[in-house]
Amino acid sequence: MNVNQNVTYTFLTEINGEPANTDQLAIVQIVRLGIVTSLIPSVTILESGAYSFSFTVPSNWNEGDAIQAIITANISQRQVRNIMCLGTVNTPVSDSVHLALATKNPNPISAGSPESKINHAATIID
Repeated sequence: MNVNQNVTYTFLTEINGEPANTDQLAIVQIVRLGIVTSLIPSVTILESGAYSFSFTVPSNWNEGDAIQAIITANISQRQVRNIMCLGTVNTPVSDSVHLALATKNPNPISAGSPESKINHAATIID
């Protein structure tokens, strides 16, 4: 990502490996150098269980600044949260993430666990 660039990322929501819509639109917070910023990304529904978010990289961000997104969503009345590494300014890392709710196990979902089929950890928050 570069300064003044509009960037878009995608994320998927699922229950036990099946696409699932969120109860309401997910909340995305952008984190720069470990601090939540005041940026408010635009979140869009792409299709069932698929969403995107976008924002313009501020001109005062510096090359090498580490950028993440905290994605919080309610799926079947359970809150899940995931931290997505977006990379650093001028060095993108990822453009998608999965949020999942394993209904068989109310414990936090482990990254890459067979029942979650996700590549990032999601935490169920009650």
